[in-house]
Amino acid sequence: IQVYGESKLAGERNVRRNYSQALIVRTSFLYGLRGDNNKLSGFPAWLLSNINDGEPVALFSDQWITPTDTTFAAKSILNLIETGISGLVHLAGSACMTPFEFGEIVADTAGHDTEKLRKVTMDEAEREAPRPSYTCLETSKLRRLTEVSPQGPRETLQFFN
Repeated sequence: IQVYGESKLAGERNVRRNYSQALIVRTSFLYGLRGDNNKLSGFPAWLLSNINDGEPVALFSDQWITPTDTTFAAKSILNLIETGISGLVHLAGSACMTPFEFGEIVADTAGHDTEKLRKVTMDEAEREAPRPSYTCLETSKLRRLTEVSPQGPRETLQFFN
């Protein structure tokens, strides 16, 4: 529904057309620890920074995402490559949820009160480009082709403890 999505799809089609045995991995809403400095990145880092600033944090309650831990994603991609899998594979965490729900989990796991989190709708946001309201990825093919079992944010956000 926007140029970003159109260009990603065009890239996938180009790869398929030119490299029929290519592995194309679609990921979703990545977060985790950076490998170079072991610092939190992605949505959890942004959320906790805003909570620490003391300001209310507006999070969508009508958009659906599949939060995906980067360590899980990297290990899964290596597994797919080592197994010789080709084609399109969705790689995502196990939980389809709203950013508001994900924010509650992040705040709670980090020991913060969730009172600063505020539900908003996508229509309330001023954005230059439209965004899809549902981007959850189905991972049954990943589970069928590998021994990888996606986890949800409650399991993967253990680095706060």
